Amino acid sequence: MKKLIYLIIAIFIFSCSDDEASKEPGSIEVTISYYYNNFIGYRYDVGAKVFVYDSDLSNQIHRDSMNVVFARLGILVDKDGEIIGGDFETPSLYEAEANADGVAFISDVKPGDYFIMVASEGRWTYSVKEIEVLPGENLILTKNFGYLNEFLPRGESW
Repeated sequence: MKKLIYLIIAIFIFSCSDDEASKEPGSIEVTISYYYNNFIGYRYDVGAKVFVYDSDLSNQIHRDSMNVVFARLGILVDKDGEIIGGDFETPSLYEAEANADGVAFISDVKPGDYFIMVASEGRWTYSVKEIEVLPGENLILTKNFGYLNEFLPRGESW
């Protein structure tokens, strides 16, 4: 009988999950720069925009007339993140703008899978990437925009 009680207690202890830890929000920190010229090199991309969308939007964007198009949803978004066309709105879940040090910081991000888009202010380009934010994690990313891929139809690779 004593073994049975210990077994039940052990099962109870190991079957309880730490729900609070799995719900703890994370954060995203993106350092953004762009290539200025051969003499100066890279500069902080002050004012660059970071948009975080639900992960089901991945692989659904392309570039059209210097605007980002969400092809699957038919939404046209300008460089400032303003919706300028389309049938309905799909706002970003989170967004930020790079400060004087080229850092965009987003706090209180719910753990999960996301699709991040970084739109350069210093260059006419953008970059996309799938990310996963873990509970309590500060996800640190760096994006350096070059000049050779500035006008590619699908943006610049990460």
